Amino acid sequence: FFLRRIHSSPDPRKLIALTKFVRELGIDCESLESRFEIKRLIEQSIDRPESTAINVAVLRSMQKAIYSPRDIGHYALTSDYYCHSTSPIRRYPDLVIHRMIGDLIVGKRPRDDFGQLERLGQHCSELEQRAEKAERDLIRLKLLNYLFEYFLVSLDLPKRQ
Repeated sequence: FFLRRIHSSPDPRKLIALTKFVRELGIDCESLESRFEIKRLIEQSIDRPESTAINVAVLRSMQKAIYSPRDIGHYALTSDYYCHSTSPIRRYPDLVIHRMIGDLIVGKRPRDDFGQLERLGQHCSELEQRAEKAERDLIRLKLLNYLFEYFLVSLDLPKRQ
């Protein structure tokens, strides 16, 4: 068993809403319930002024990625055999994968405790979501602080200590 970063299929209602949104932008497209049509849309919109809005809307229509030992494939890659692997500095689940591959390289059988991997995947997914929320909160705080300082300067008020 490996710990995978998985993306299950999106909710069809979100894809229908995405299709409607994109068409309201004046972009002709088939139903975005097809992953191939989503790919075509992203490629088609690269040079359009709305490209950022389209990319954000596509991302929001997708399921949240989670870590799991369950082999459900990867929606965007249309792959049945996929294992997300980056740097162990970035993600603890990648370190778990690297350790398992290291065991295989030296001829050792990796631990295959599915329950433990499932708990670890859930824990890592929750921590990643908390980190993303903390990042958004920090950005909001920095923006509010900037706007507050800007407001003080624009009114020619003394800066706070």
